[in-house]
Amino acid sequence: MKINVLILVLLVVPCVSWADDNSDFGAKPLQEYDNQQNKLILLQQFYDTARSKALDFKMQVDKLTEENRKLTEENEKLKTQLKEKEGGGN
Repeated sequence: MKINVLILVLLVVPCVSWADDNSDFGAKPLQEYDNQQNKLILLQQFYDTARSKALDFKMQVDKLTEENRKLTEENEKLKTQLKEKEGGGN
């Protein structure tokens, strides 16, 4: 019985000390995975923000384009009226 305990101690102690030396053996892949997940989350947030800003910008461009179209039409009407007025006054 004492020999079995001695053999067990002789086998377990080196294994435990080896496990302590390599304690990050299982943690490194998990840490890498967490780092990759965090990077993916940050990229997704960046993409969402960029997409949102791009959509806002497109809406502003569309609004300004429509406003420009209306002002151009109004300008053409005023030019026509001015030409008629000048032509009628001469």
